[in-house]
Amino acid sequence: MDGEPIANALIDVWQPNSQGFYDIQDPSQPEGNFRGRFITDSSGSYTFETVVPSGYNVPASGPCGEVLRLLGRHTWRAAHIHFKVSANGYTPLTTQLYIEGDPHLDSDTTFAVRTAILKLQKHESPAGLDAQPRKPFYTTEFNFVLKPVTLTEHKAMAESYAYVKEPG
Repeated sequence: MDGEPIANALIDVWQPNSQGFYDIQDPSQPEGNFRGRFITDSSGSYTFETVVPSGYNVPASGPCGEVLRLLGRHTWRAAHIHFKVSANGYTPLTTQLYIEGDPHLDSDTTFAVRTAILKLQKHESPAGLDAQPRKPFYTTEFNFVLKPVTLTEHKAMAESYAYVKEPG
C-alpha cells in the first residue's frame, strides 16, 4: 500500500433514489437507475453525478422485522452509496459510504456505519467546476485504498477460477 493512485480501476456504484428505493424495488424507476460503472483516469481520479440518497426502512415484515422488534431496534438504514472498486493486482473492495448528517448514522439497523462518512459541500453556483449541474448541488471527495494482492491470494484466486472437468 504505497498510496499511489491507480489508473484504470473499475468503480461500480449503486444507491437508492432520493425516496430511499433501489431500482429493483420501485417499478417506476428504469432498470439500472442509480447504478453505474466508471473507470479511473490516468491519475486515478473519478467523477460522477447523482442525487443525494435518502435513508430507508428495511422490510419490517417477516423474520428480519420480527428479530428487530424483539431486539427493540428500529428498521432504518442511514443514507448511503455502495461502491465496489477493483483493479488488476489488487484485492477488490466492496463498501458503503454514508452521508453526513443522516439521523441514523449512530443507529443504522445493520450496524454498518463506521467512519466512511461523506461530507457534502453545498453550492449555489457551478463557478469553477467543469460540469454545469442544477442549483443547488453538492460535491464531495473520497479516496479509496486498495490492498495489493499477495502471491498466495493470487494463486487462490487463479485456482478458484480454474476449469474443473466433470468426471466421465
